[in-house]
Amino acid sequence: MEQKKKRELNLTEGSPFKLIIAFCIPMILGNMFQQLYNFVDTMIVGHFLGVEALAGVGATGSINFLIVGFCLGACIASPLAWILADMFLFPAYFHVMKKLEVMMASRKIAH
Repeated sequence: MEQKKKRELNLTEGSPFKLIIAFCIPMILGNMFQQLYNFVDTMIVGHFLGVEALAGVGATGSINFLIVGFCLGACIASPLAWILADMFLFPAYFHVMKKLEVMMASRKIAH
């Protein structure tokens, strides 16, 4: 069975400019697709629903951006993120450490 190659980007080695560009490309593409979505949304609303609906979409765009930005910031920088990381990531870490302890103990017994 053929194994898939896993490509990792180490941001601590190499040219900083190239690494920053490689790191930014997915974010730039995401922003471009978001702008494309907003453009198409504006076209559809303006064409099918009329000027009043388009004005409503335009008037609430900033509020939508504020709410989404607040939610993203609250999720990334809040203690809730740390609590969720403790719940989901650290049990796996302790599980691996427990297996390593058992392996080391069985190695000592074998010798």
